[in-house]
Amino acid sequence: MHVQIALLKWKAELTQAEIDEVLAQYLQFKEIDGVLDVTVAENTSPWNRGYTTVIFFRIRDEEARARLKADPRRQALAKQVDEMEEHGIGIVFDAPAVKGGEL
Repeated sequence: MHVQIALLKWKAELTQAEIDEVLAQYLQFKEIDGVLDVTVAENTSPWNRGYTTVIFFRIRDEEARARLKADPRRQALAKQVDEMEEHGIGIVFDAPAVKGGEL
């Protein structure tokens, strides 16, 4: 399984309504075959350093990840977010299979 995480720090001039509108669009990617879960949430850590939004994807395999990456809706949304964010951090990794609570 693949995991993708984005941490976003928004430009100061944006309203919460503008941010909420763009974030709601991420949920459409649950429709893509192999995208197991999409979570959009507020980063409530006291150490967030201004990265207030988390976007979390769980993706079945590399083929599904490629479908997500190639999706024109995702490409358009990524461009829109790039214009709205002050800075972002992307994290991508292969999650090990967990059996019996152990790695």
